[in-house]
Amino acid sequence: MVSLPGSRNSYLRLRPRRHSLPPDRHSSHPGRSSRSGRPSVKIGTAISILVLAATAWWGTAWAAPATAATSAPKTGSRTVITIATYGDITVAKDAWDDIKATFEAQHPEYELRYTIIPYSDYITKLTTLLATDQAPDVFQTWAQYKPRWVSDGILLDVTDFVAKSKVLRPTEFFPVALECAKFNGRFYGTPHDFNSEVYYFNVDLADEAGVPVPDNDWTIRDLETVATKISRPDKGVFGTSNPIYWGGGLQWVYNFSGHYWLTDNNQRATVADPKVIDMVKYWERLTYDLRVTPSSLLPMQPGKDEFAGYVGAWLGWVAYMDQLSQFEQKAQAAGHKFWNWTMLPYPAGPAAQRNFAQGHMWSISARNPHPERAFVLAEWLSGYEGQKVWAKHHAFQPLGPNQELWSIYLGFLPQSKRQQVAAFLLGSLYAKYALNFTYWPTYPEMQDIWTRAMSDVFASRKSPDTVLANANRLMDAVLARQQQQKASPEKNG
Repeated sequence: MVSLPGSRNSYLRLRPRRHSLPPDRHSSHPGRSSRSGRPSVKIGTAISILVLAATAWWGTAWAAPATAATSAPKTGSRTVITIATYGDITVAKDAWDDIKATFEAQHPEYELRYTIIPYSDYITKLTTLLATDQAPDVFQTWAQYKPRWVSDGILLDVTDFVAKSKVLRPTEFFPVALECAKFNGRFYGTPHDFNSEVYYFNVDLADEAGVPVPDNDWTIRDLETVATKISRPDKGVFGTSNPIYWGGGLQWVYNFSGHYWLTDNNQRATVADPKVIDMVKYWERLTYDLRVTPSSLLPMQPGKDEFAGYVGAWLGWVAYMDQLSQFEQKAQAAGHKFWNWTMLPYPAGPAAQRNFAQGHMWSISARNPHPERAFVLAEWLSGYEGQKVWAKHHAFQPLGPNQELWSIYLGFLPQSKRQQVAAFLLGSLYAKYALNFTYWPTYPEMQDIWTRAMSDVFASRKSPDTVLANANRLMDAVLARQQQQKASPEKNG
């Protein structure tokens, strides 16, 4: 183990879904549109007041894309295609410049203009542009916004385009990755930025404790046993970390109970299910009875976190590999040996053994007058050629089992580690364990309720039975309000 500068404690506890879920995952959805099948001009009162400012900002990025009243802009003999995504321009510019150059070389009839919007501004700016018919030809739809944007008629149904595509071949994708571009069985985009959670297992800590590395079929009892043997809190070493302490745990709920927070087509709250309560009590026991996880009573020591090698088994995204690699390079530069890690699926629970996964997609506005042009770009970005550019820049994981693409993407790892990781990802994780999560429209409200409930249990030490019964009532109240709003659209729309 080696302590490195800049503790990652707060970073890991908040569990930002790097690459996969944008930082503001708890932000509310944009307002509803009319039910005419197209988005209304006004997407929420709060958004409407930002129209002029956003329009002016967008004008600095590119000329307004085509609307129903105009033709697509041209540069000489080339047709302009525009695209918007989110991120840090200083980090993403090289990859996007390569995307632009490669796409234009393969499609010389088009000129690609891209804009990268800061994370915190993306949804506000994009919804405003969608509302005023100034949307880019292609834009990234975040997973948690897909249900609302589909139901509001904002996104174009591209199922027929996908069926006719010679670029997107379903057999070349992981089925679970394709699901991220679907809603109710229809395609509303092309898949992008797919990712899954895994357990990172510290082989060195296990060796020191005389514990063998678990097989993929390990269980929650195996995790408890391994974590107990590895833990040395006095040395700052913990056997695991609590994934529900700060409001996470959707997949833990599923693996214990066979469902998420809601059932009956997301119309009934079930967090008071005894199986869910058992899951919370499981982590309560590991945290406060066995003391194998950090807590408010037994916090991590400065500089001794998951990335520094002081936790035996911890939950993270597949994309955390590159951060581990960066930490390893720093350790080696300082003359230290970095800790040896491997990947595991979630430990099997009473009901299931699946890994939380999700992805975003490249979408086209339902009001785009030339969707066939926009789809040329959308399919290219998700196809082999686009994935190859992403892999070269280590920007996003390949979307299927293509060995060449994975070899490029994992090129930053040593050869032995690269083979080990590829075997797990292609042969196990994405073939068997990964389960795509489809957000529901009330997810932000439910997330807030669940987060407060977990705080009550783990920070305030309140009874899980009482806390989850109350959370269940609060969630049902949200669902009742939603049903009332649907029944009275003229009063609430």
